[in-house]
Amino acid sequence: MPQSSLMQSARAPKKQTHGSELFLNSGLAEAMENTTQHDFVIQQCEPSSRYYLKSQIYFFDSPRKLKIEIGWNELVKDVIRHIMTLYRKDKNLSTSLPLEFPDAPERYSLYFIDDDESEHAPDYEMGPRNPDEPIGEFPALAFVLNKKFK
Repeated sequence: MPQSSLMQSARAPKKQTHGSELFLNSGLAEAMENTTQHDFVIQQCEPSSRYYLKSQIYFFDSPRKLKIEIGWNELVKDVIRHIMTLYRKDKNLSTSLPLEFPDAPERYSLYFIDDDESEHAPDYEMGPRNPDEPIGEFPALAFVLNKKFK
């Protein structure tokens, strides 16, 4: 077989059968086309689950928001990574105000909302949520730059 034919066959997707299912090696590549190495998605709980949480995330002390549906037992640091992924994939949010540090979740924090200020203001007096604790059951949180990052 000529070398050029070998190179072409090596690049073409290979079909493999397993039982009655047909797999393409390129299927994973196609599915990953719109992702980056920093994408992190938490599996959504079923609404009937006792862990189900639907929450509004407000960005940078503004009315910009995103709805998330996760388990309330997910760690804050994982929820931050999940939020960053959803933010990057939301064209309205990411084009109007791109994340300043798109690949650095440690540069961001989640805060409770200060209801006395507004529906989206972070409660800086309470401090940020601990990244190593479960997110808890809160209908709204503020996503802001981590002021303590060094």
